[in-house]
Amino acid sequence: MMRSVITASIAVVLGLGAALAHAQSFTYQGHLADSSGNPITTPQDFQFAVYTVASGGASVGAVTTATNVTPDNGRFTATVSPGPGIFTGPDRWLQIAVRPAGVGSYTILLPRQKVTPTPYALRSLSDRWKEAGPTSTTNDPALGNAVFLNRSSAISGADFFNVSTPSGPGNYGGMYIETQSGTGLPFYGYATNNLARAWTYVHGTDGSWRLNVGGDRIIVSNTGKLGIGASPVGAEALQVSGAIASTGTMTAPNHTYSAPRTRYLTLGPEDFRPMIAGTPGNFGGEPISDFAYLDASVNSGYIVAPVHLPHGATITAVTFHLVDSTSAASVRGALLRRPIPFRVTEVMTDANSVTASADPVAYPGFSPQNPVVDNTAYTYFVSGWCSNWQGSSTAVASVVIAYTVTEPD
Repeated sequence: MMRSVITASIAVVLGLGAALAHAQSFTYQGHLADSSGNPITTPQDFQFAVYTVASGGASVGAVTTATNVTPDNGRFTATVSPGPGIFTGPDRWLQIAVRPAGVGSYTILLPRQKVTPTPYALRSLSDRWKEAGPTSTTNDPALGNAVFLNRSSAISGADFFNVSTPSGPGNYGGMYIETQSGTGLPFYGYATNNLARAWTYVHGTDGSWRLNVGGDRIIVSNTGKLGIGASPVGAEALQVSGAIASTGTMTAPNHTYSAPRTRYLTLGPEDFRPMIAGTPGNFGGEPISDFAYLDASVNSGYIVAPVHLPHGATITAVTFHLVDSTSAASVRGALLRRPIPFRVTEVMTDANSVTASADPVAYPGFSPQNPVVDNTAYTYFVSGWCSNWQGSSTAVASVVIAYTVTEPD
């Protein structure tokens, strides 16, 4: 029994004709009849092979076998799968062989059927796209070798990949870059002259978004914390490794340190004055002395210096640098505070000279009492006292107050 095949259509499964070179299958529809023109309705086996010539030659790609296909009044449909890289532009012919299902050898039906695209697929393949190995680009001079998806013109003229989404107001529209591994690193990169310069990516393990420019420079955690130069840890929303410079104004309701910072306040002889006005002595005036003291004629008396520390600071240590080269009496240094509405002075810490020396000797005070500075309730000052001043032989050289703050002072 003679059979013939009349080709009804060939439909490429992939929607874009420009993708023919990468298509792995397409749908073939035909009509099978005997030599008298009567439709074949019994189950048949088909074999499909693709050739580069109308006759002779060798097939390219895989041979597709479709078994036990039952034509409907002679009409049948089969999926032909020659594999990728077969339809690259030159002409192709489809050779079909048929036999009754499971019976005997195949009969080749001639002539071979030429594979022809639809008109728009033909234009897409021949006019608008060109192949470059596994890649495609436009071949339309009017489009300037750019790629357009859902649009036909560039936005700035410098963009060569253009996508427009039909998103409504307030709706997302864009694309995803995905790695099949859940711990992969999907990235979007930037390069010049075939040299990678920078890229942004998502770290698949911790979900952070990162900017890499010669290393990870900016990191945004999956909880919204921003790290510059370091991965953000802790509670702070912004964390910077290194110094910060600003040419404008930086404002915030509260600046605090992650840990208390130590500061120092040093009082010299020029800061001291006699407790009683007009009392003779030296307090850093002319001639400038290295020490503050009262004259020997004064006998007993105080010299004082105001102390200005930030509100809320914590005094951690006080060191008195005292001079006492006589055996007549010792010099006492003290840090004091005085309640604003009262006249009762409280000693916070003090120290006495015990070493005979014409040069200053450092005497640490005891652990300060009430060390937290409260400028709303107290005034603060240091004093030097001697029961028998001997001029520069009994003197105060300086007082150093160490304190900590938790915010810029």
